[in-house]
Amino acid sequence: VPATTTTTVPPTTTTTTPPATTATWGEHMGVSMMVLTPEYIDRTAALGVKWIRMSVESGWGFDQNLITYAHSKGLKVLQACQKGGHTYSGTATDVDSFATYCASWVDKGVDAIEVGNEWNHMPFYNYNGTGAPDTTGVSQARYFDATVAAIRVKSTTIPVMNSGWSPESSPRLPQEMMDKTLANSDGRMKQGSTIAHHGYAYNCDSPLRCAYPNRRDWNTFLATQDVYAAAKARGYDRGVWLTELGAPSGNGTNLYNGTAFTLASQ
Repeated sequence: VPATTTTTVPPTTTTTTPPATTATWGEHMGVSMMVLTPEYIDRTAALGVKWIRMSVESGWGFDQNLITYAHSKGLKVLQACQKGGHTYSGTATDVDSFATYCASWVDKGVDAIEVGNEWNHMPFYNYNGTGAPDTTGVSQARYFDATVAAIRVKSTTIPVMNSGWSPESSPRLPQEMMDKTLANSDGRMKQGSTIAHHGYAYNCDSPLRCAYPNRRDWNTFLATQDVYAAAKARGYDRGVWLTELGAPSGNGTNLYNGTAFTLASQ
């Protein structure tokens, strides 16, 4: 009689695949400031957000090591390019000079570039000494086209966007200027990768109320969808970066619960 062999079968091992790590909102949030300092970088990192937006103007000095320091703290840097003095003539020489300056930030190591700052709003776009922005969008389109193209020569992947639009009245409403600049573009502006918008709320008794949906002229945050729709209608179907947000606290006309915004209420 043959011996009986007993075989022990090991239990089935169930392998559980850990869920994919998803980004938190902090990965997409940041602090907007004019220039970098080590203190600002440290404070931003302590908040747990991952971006700093700065706006170093042409002609200003800048320590490139600050970008390296920001990266060492796990932060990315968005540079909003502006001309020193904010006067834009729209001439070929001026356009080319600005495009070269703005594209140079690729070499400095920034992680995204905003071409201009509030080019529908004084005092940030003084068109040819007129004391007001170009309401046609023609000159802004020239700068956008040349600058986006110059940046793309240096990098095909860095996020590039239009100047964030400021709350304004017609004919300089953000959605109107989004439409006008794309309408006057020679096509190179569409080499950009996203839309920039400044979703401020003005004269509100609560941060985002402003009699929605009838007063988008007061609450540009609510008009973000209109800016996107205007871009999409012109064949620029991109996501929107709110590169400035909140309500300015610089004067007593911007109200929250009847009092002027302060840093604390922000």
